[in-house]
Amino acid sequence: MKSGGDSKFTMAALFHRRCGERVTLTNGNRTAIRNFSEFNCGLVLSGEPLAENQLFEVRIDKKVRGTSFF
Repeated sequence: MKSGGDSKFTMAALFHRRCGERVTLTNGNRTAIRNFSEFNCGLVLSGEPLAENQLFEVRIDKKVRGTSFF
């Protein structure tokens, strides 16, 4: 993660420990895995608020077929 206007990289953001009941957090809360192909109860939030102009990256490793969200 890189802060806007700053050349230094910061530590990867963590997901908040409270998440949807169909989500499993792994890798020290750095990875979220949705346990079902449904989107209900699959919500995750960042552990801390983003600073103004802070950039962040989301990586999607697998797309669920039949969805039109991505």
